[in-house]
Amino acid sequence: AVVSTQSTGEDGGDVSKECHTMMPLVILCDFFSTTSPFNPTKLAPQTLREGVFLHYNLARMAHLRKRHSETPCDRSLTDPSLLTLEVEWELVCSLVMFHKVLSLNILTPLLEGGPLKLSKLLQYLVKLIRVFSKYYSTHKIIIQSDLQMEKEGLVRRMNTRMALVDCVFNVLVFCLHDLLGLPLIFNM
Repeated sequence: AVVSTQSTGEDGGDVSKECHTMMPLVILCDFFSTTSPFNPTKLAPQTLREGVFLHYNLARMAHLRKRHSETPCDRSLTDPSLLTLEVEWELVCSLVMFHKVLSLNILTPLLEGGPLKLSKLLQYLVKLIRVFSKYYSTHKIIIQSDLQMEKEGLVRRMNTRMALVDCVFNVLVFCLHDLLGLPLIFNM
């Protein structure tokens, strides 16, 4: 399936390349989330939203990682005990479940010659991204103020939150690019 568009993005660049890059993920989500025969011209609206949502949040994380790398602070200062919010622990628990999801649905079937359960992996990724999006929308992750940067506790909190973001980012990149071979968008 090819999406053709002549619009421009926020940076003035051509959006058509980004649409072509997103389509493999959208098609894959649709292919493995339905029991009906696959028809690339009739993608489910929910599937389109999920594929775009995954890419959108991947770009959000890439932007956070870039901003964090430009922030003048000691990145080695982290403290997992600062992850006290319910949504942070939701993310941590989701990340812990990654090994189980990968093992049961991809690795074990691969080793035993059974069918891969990519739909389960994609469902996991969508749930993980929903939790991340909730976290991103409700909590400040990067601290920009020089006054705030002087407080070591805030630097530790920012670095710890960024470590959590990095974990989610790495799981997404591993699954989508390394495992499934899909092209990724890091800028929107």
